Amino acid sequence: MTASASSLHALLRPPGHRRSLLLRRLLAAALVLAAVTSVVRSATAEHPRIVVFAGAVAAGASLGEDDVVLRAVPADLIPDSALTDPQEAVGLVVTAAADAGEPVTAARLIGPELINTLVGSRDEGPSSATMVPVTLADPDVATLLRHGDTVSIVTVAAEGTDPVMVADGARVILAGAEAGSESLLVALENEAAQRVAAASLTSPLAVVLTGDRAHGR
Repeated sequence: MTASASSLHALLRPPGHRRSLLLRRLLAAALVLAAVTSVVRSATAEHPRIVVFAGAVAAGASLGEDDVVLRAVPADLIPDSALTDPQEAVGLVVTAAADAGEPVTAARLIGPELINTLVGSRDEGPSSATMVPVTLADPDVATLLRHGDTVSIVTVAAEGTDPVMVADGARVILAGAEAGSESLLVALENEAAQRVAAASLTSPLAVVLTGDRAHGR
């Protein structure tokens, strides 16, 4: 057999056991390396940055610059209406209580202009109306109300006396479970909101439905 024929025979013959084992090991190592590279790339990929609450906030709170921060979040966990610029949230009011790290979404915020519209404020200033949480003497009443209802807020100075009007024309923003508790979040002009907040510290509060729903409309 010539040298060239011998070389051709060597190339065409089946690989030996050692050679086959080496090839399998090299292939397995290549697969492991590819898998590790994929995991590392996935772990180090830069997630989108969105606005989240820096700490716990209560319903009705007006957000300041220290209340929101940017944080990287996996894309599949980001709500459609999540904010990406912290300045978009500053000055807006939270409609439901939130915990630190929760995404800040447009659906959870309300601006001063809309609050003014809800309470029918004639003042065009940016802070003529605000929202205030109201804890009721009878929490079950909160479950009977709904967004947009108009109510009067009253209290009783002493047992056996007539109710005292604290504020009227309050517009319900959130009620019951929507407000994160057995309470209300209502929009009022600033002076009325301050009276309600002060009264809630010393007296039990109740509400009287006075809007269209009170007359079956």
